[in-house]
Amino acid sequence: MFEWIACHREVITLLLTVVGGGFVFCQWRKQIRIRQTEFAYQIMKELRSCEEIAETSSRIEHGQFYYTMEKFYGNRDLERKVDEFLSVLNYACYLLSNKTIGKRDFSIFRYKIVWTLKNDDIQAYLWNLHHWAEFNKTPCSFQFLIDWGLHEKLFPADFLSKQCAHFQKSKLLDF
Repeated sequence: MFEWIACHREVITLLLTVVGGGFVFCQWRKQIRIRQTEFAYQIMKELRSCEEIAETSSRIEHGQFYYTMEKFYGNRDLERKVDEFLSVLNYACYLLSNKTIGKRDFSIFRYKIVWTLKNDDIQAYLWNLHHWAEFNKTPCSFQFLIDWGLHEKLFPADFLSKQCAHFQKSKLLDF
């Protein structure tokens, strides 16, 4: 028996290494899933427990948010609240695009993101920001959110165009 073990020492060592490596790989994957879940939890906590974000989300979801250039940009508090809320959603889209969270974890936010991006006034605000950033040759603050909305076909087909008829009627661009 000992002779057999001595003769096959390399094979036994290789098998134990493979089994150990498989165990380490499983633990590593488990840690990744835990980390992804923690990211999702942090975002959900921010959306639900931050009073200003929750209030802003509710206003948008219930059609109580209106975007007009004069009223919106004249109200720094409202602009800050909307930007803070959209930043959280943008972060969720950023994590998805970088595969830091999976589609399953992202599905927790999908409802809120879809209903936010279906809001005409939010679309107008994002359209205006996108073109303002383009005009100034800077990245758009909410580009990951816009990209996800475009991918999911939640925006008008010509959203990226300055001549988008849906938004031109509001004469939003003034630059």
